[in-house]
Amino acid sequence: MLEGQRNESLQLESDRRRGDRLQKEALEARQQVDALKKLVDYDELTGLPNRRAFQEEIKRQYAEVQRSLHPLQEAAGQEFDCSILVIDLDGFGDVNKRFGHAAGDVCLREVARRVRELLRPLDLLARMGGDEFMLILPNTNAVEAQPVAERVYAAIHDSVTNEMRQQYKSEDPEVPPLQISASIGIVSFQQERATDGTLPSADELVKRADYASRVVKASGKDGILSLSDAKAIDDRGQIRADILGGKN
Repeated sequence: MLEGQRNESLQLESDRRRGDRLQKEALEARQQVDALKKLVDYDELTGLPNRRAFQEEIKRQYAEVQRSLHPLQEAAGQEFDCSILVIDLDGFGDVNKRFGHAAGDVCLREVARRVRELLRPLDLLARMGGDEFMLILPNTNAVEAQPVAERVYAAIHDSVTNEMRQQYKSEDPEVPPLQISASIGIVSFQQERATDGTLPSADELVKRADYASRVVKASGKDGILSLSDAKAIDDRGQIRADILGGKN
């Protein structure tokens, strides 16, 4: 009987160790999957979602807006909106030129940190590459997106600039201090509905936000424009033709 209890005890201990080993292997597998996902979906420098993650999220938000356009949803007052901000940094080239690419990396990380502090958990700030960022604001219409853009602009123009000036100072008193700013374009989905109520494609909406940002750049940089304001400034339509193919 004692021998049987001993064997049973040994078997239980063996099973426990095997269970612990399997649990550890499962945890390691999950960690590897998470690490791979981070490599695929996140920008290594800033820790922000990358272009791929942005494209996946914009598809989800586009589908939400499309569902809300169903007559039953509209009749129930359940209209859903989403806004996109294209944030193209101004003055970033000057950082790289004067203080090197390591300083440029510091600047990009600081932009990511400062802007992210302003956002809700459901918002998505992505680095698209270079000095361009995009911000998805779910359940946010054109009126609500404007003050968000203004806060983002202020964070870059003031907070990021102050931080960079503290870290990087010119030894030549005649050289002006660094100034980081942004050209921001705004597009809200519902505002872009055609006369028949349909939405442009998600890619087209992103292009329109990019166009608004480009018009800011072309008109002196450093500011915020909605799509309608951008079109008014680009009265000859040259930038619109280059980016949107002449579409209204």
